Amino acid sequence: MNRIYTFNESKKIFSENLKELMEKKKYTVESFSKKTGFSIVAIKKWRSGDRIPELDSLIKLAKVFKTTVHKLYLPKSYYEKDISPEFLDFLYQQREIGQTDYHLLLELVDYNRYLVQKMLFSFLTPEELDHLESIYRYYIITDKGKSSLNLNDDISFESFYTKSKEYVLNKYGPSLPYKITPLEQIQLITDFNQYIRIKYVKEYVTLL
Repeated sequence: MNRIYTFNESKKIFSENLKELMEKKKYTVESFSKKTGFSIVAIKKWRSGDRIPELDSLIKLAKVFKTTVHKLYLPKSYYEKDISPEFLDFLYQQREIGQTDYHLLLELVDYNRYLVQKMLFSFLTPEELDHLESIYRYYIITDKGKSSLNLNDDISFESFYTKSKEYVLNKYGPSLPYKITPLEQIQLITDFNQYIRIKYVKEYVTLL
């Protein structure tokens, strides 16, 4: 099993961002509670760094402050390998990867592991989302994947991304996916390894 992407939460960073945004809008805890409907107890715990909101609450907070979830609370994550110039050309659609481009295919598999695991367990940055869309043109969605993700005849990237997030939400509830157990994480990755194939890559290669 490949190393699972870890959602590195930072309650301190979120609490500092929330306090700063509330101060700019001149919200007290009490007035912010009236504005949003969140309880005073929950807001105090968020501000003190004792707790991170659930995903639906994060989305609501981002809307209130007219910002994005990424800016409000972005998990610390980075790809540990260098991306080659040739692969960057592929990501930005300046070239294609052929069946004999083994080094680029291996790079594609490695980076895909990172992106899909991050998609499942947290949030992709806008740039990472663009990269995943570039890689998606090399995806082969299996029949099991189409059925499990309810893709039907629409296998566009937008549909795949939306349905994948819905799949995690329906299976593990509205809380952030990083709260699932390690065994559940392994099972989720195992499931998705049966849903995705990549052109020119043999089936015995673990994709996630």
